[in-house]
Amino acid sequence: MLSKTELDFLEAPERFTSDYSRILRHRLRSKVQKIRSEIALLEAHGISVTENTNGVTNFCNSQKPPNQAAFGEQNLGFGAPAGIRTRVHGSRGRYT
Repeated sequence: MLSKTELDFLEAPERFTSDYSRILRHRLRSKVQKIRSEIALLEAHGISVTENTNGVTNFCNSQKPPNQAAFGEQNLGFGAPAGIRTRVHGSRGRYT
């Protein structure tokens, strides 16, 4: 989406001459304007761009996953935390 030069300009604009900075700012503004119009078009057709949803599992980033409790449990020092299966070296595909 953004070129390496544009990203470098955003990180450290003082490294660029004033003429080239003006050109890069114009490029960035025109790209942002294009993105905004594309977002409006997507939203007009019912596609939300502010929500991350997985159509297969219906998981949405505004919801807590059902297995959230498993991530809060402490690791006792053996293997992975509760609820997470790991392969043991040399186990020929068996899980612990």
